[in-house]
Amino acid sequence: LCLGSFAKATCLNCSAKFDGDIIREDVMAKRVARCPRCTVGVIKPDIVFFGEDLGKHFHTQMAIDKDDVDLLVVIGSSLKVRPVSLIPFSVNPNVPQILINR
Repeated sequence: LCLGSFAKATCLNCSAKFDGDIIREDVMAKRVARCPRCTVGVIKPDIVFFGEDLGKHFHTQMAIDKDDVDLLVVIGSSLKVRPVSLIPFSVNPNVPQILINR
């Protein structure tokens, strides 16, 4: 399960999809990226920011995948906020788990 990527981005107003490179310069300059299609929308990378809802897809996929896991690798999460913090407890306790974090 991946919680997003900077490779793609979406306008929060018109839902137009873009390659992530379109917002790179704005992100690096700490500017809000505006949509060239509708001109008023903010373009957000297709990632889940801290505190954002993970959506129905996350919960559906967890229910489907949790019993088929043979290795759990968590990268870049503090595992302090639900529901992500529950992932290690959702899989079989015999499944090896690796946490890669700063």
